[in-house]
Amino acid sequence: MYNIYYNPEKFGLTVIGEIDYGEMYEFDKIVVWERSDGVYVWGADSGCSCPTPFEDTTLDELEFVGPLKYFVVTLTKNPNAKERKSQILDLIEKMKKAGIK
Repeated sequence: MYNIYYNPEKFGLTVIGEIDYGEMYEFDKIVVWERSDGVYVWGADSGCSCPTPFEDTTLDELEFVGPLKYFVVTLTKNPNAKERKSQILDLIEKMKKAGIK
């Protein structure tokens, strides 16, 4: 079975970028993808090191990105956002380059 995180192309997705807020033996990811129809979507998943990120996530569960200025709020709400500032800025830059406004 394919996984939306490890095999995005099997779901018609292209990764724009991601942030992992997780600490040592855990993951806490936000990923932004572009669908094959040009629509930008995102998903979040977290857990310990045992499960696979997004292992139970389907295309229907992904959310539309919407305006970048509002999505930035989502990126900075995480308690570990200060420590991931460079990842956040990198993702925002990638989203801008992809044409997300």
